Amino acid sequence: MTYDELTNDEANAIKAFWEQSIRPLTRSRNYGDAASIVRARVESETKVAVRARLLQDLEVLLLMDGREDEALAVIHEHIDLEPDNPLSWCGLASWHHSLGKSPNAPALTSALEAIDTAVEKARRRRRWLRYCLNARCRIAVTMQRYDLLAESLRAILEIPLRANLPDIWLEDDFLRRLPDGAVEPDLLGAYRAALDDQKAWLAKHGSWA
Repeated sequence: MTYDELTNDEANAIKAFWEQSIRPLTRSRNYGDAASIVRARVESETKVAVRARLLQDLEVLLLMDGREDEALAVIHEHIDLEPDNPLSWCGLASWHHSLGKSPNAPALTSALEAIDTAVEKARRRRRWLRYCLNARCRIAVTMQRYDLLAESLRAILEIPLRANLPDIWLEDDFLRRLPDGAVEPDLLGAYRAALDDQKAWLAKHGSWA
């Protein structure tokens, strides 16, 4: 199975559902009731893309409610539904990453395996590659695998900054956790220059659309 893309109507319907039914609950931090409503919507939905997007929302709500094991089950439900979707594997990587408190934590090995799968699927599908590589950068920094960080930064820089593909922009939060000398200066300088180019583009155009 390959994953579907949301239509504009489907995306707008999910946005309306969130604003009308979920946002009021999250504002009051009632994540449990919000999760129950999303779960009911998932069970009534037949469209793969819509169901998958709702599962992503459900995962986040369960995590915010402190229900990590249930969130993991939802992540695997998403993977079963869309095994070729890089975002589902990226969610699994992030879940394991959140448990890795030290560079050698076993959870980080699982996180790396999942994010490598996500990157592979993103390359094949030409969807969300930068998103997945950003996540791999974070995992690499936590693991103190600066060789992997450098490899991931180079891969990000090879992606056209404004490619007409579903993805997100460059991120730099992981750079703030770097010790001095962890990445060669030329590579770090090239990445910061790309961030500056992106900032200039956003200042002029306001978005990637």
